[in-house]
Amino acid sequence: MERARRFGEAARCGRGESVTRPYSSGDLERILSAAPLANPAPNAAGGPRASVDSRTVRAGDLFFALPGEKTDGHRFLGEAFRRGAALAIVRKDRAADLPADLRTGRTLAVDDTLEALVRLARAHRALFSPRVVAITGSNGKTTTKELLAAIFRAEGPALASPANYNTLIGLALTLLELGEEHGRLVVELGISAPGEMEALGALARPGAVLFTNVHAAHLQGLGSVENVAREKGTLAEFVEIGGSVHVNGDDPVLLAEMRRRRVDFRTFGFGDGCAFRPERVEPWGAEGVRVVLGGGERYCAPLYGMHGAYDLVAALAAAAGEGLSPETVASGLAAFAPPPGRFRPERAAGVLLVDDTYNANLASTRHAIE
Repeated sequence: MERARRFGEAARCGRGESVTRPYSSGDLERILSAAPLANPAPNAAGGPRASVDSRTVRAGDLFFALPGEKTDGHRFLGEAFRRGAALAIVRKDRAADLPADLRTGRTLAVDDTLEALVRLARAHRALFSPRVVAITGSNGKTTTKELLAAIFRAEGPALASPANYNTLIGLALTLLELGEEHGRLVVELGISAPGEMEALGALARPGAVLFTNVHAAHLQGLGSVENVAREKGTLAEFVEIGGSVHVNGDDPVLLAEMRRRRVDFRTFGFGDGCAFRPERVEPWGAEGVRVVLGGGERYCAPLYGMHGAYDLVAALAAAAGEGLSPETVASGLAAFAPPPGRFRPERAAGVLLVDDTYNANLASTRHAIE
């Protein structure tokens, strides 16, 4: 809990920093309270794109050496530089262990590399004003995020967190991809322990949030479904003034949590009490599902079963809340493809195969079978 609190504080720091992109060594010294291990390299600058995995480093990236349970990024500092990293950030307590050829002005030391990554992402986020939609829940986060990203891109340039980058590290790396061209940003946020959502919410600063559902996922860290709802519900506290909260109205545990928090929210789903409720769902054969709204609008997506219909309705509810036109929504959905491994249809030699190989939780797997 204490570590999560510190990251929440780091996420709030750096508000309004004036920096240039890419970031110079001097910028990083100032923003991160970092110190180069030797005389600063002349004109050294990198980013804003960053990496924590030496295998994904591209020329000009910043490399953050993060310690982990199974390995340590400091072991791969040399590989990161060979792959083109411009600057690297390491822990002060590991600097003395680095080979002499890596203790240069291109390597900067900080107290905590994860906290430094969050701090830089926060400073970079403050340079832009995208409309941020954050999605959380036990199931459906990634697919709903990809649906919304496709819809937003039909309107203009939008950024979405890649794959299932839903941790604090993933969110920070996503924010460092932000540019002035991005009018919208959609991210998914996942947690497995108390306190984690506070740091995520403080860093994302969403203008709208969407809660898909809560199920028995990550109970080893959260204990019960009610605790899952309570911890995920923390995200509602970080919605910017005038923002919106969309909640699955068919999930009684989620509804109870939102009411406990006295949050203003709008429901979506299939129950009679849902504010955003489709008139019906129509099977669309091998192509997926079609949702028909009360005004007669029909929206199609290559998704299957009621869990696919829920993801589509969730995205439609958020898109409506963002004021997007039916034409923009339809255009975006036409460009949507399910994420790999997420009940994605693939055709091979005239046979329809469904790829649902992602390592999902029990509830997601049950939905796929149904």
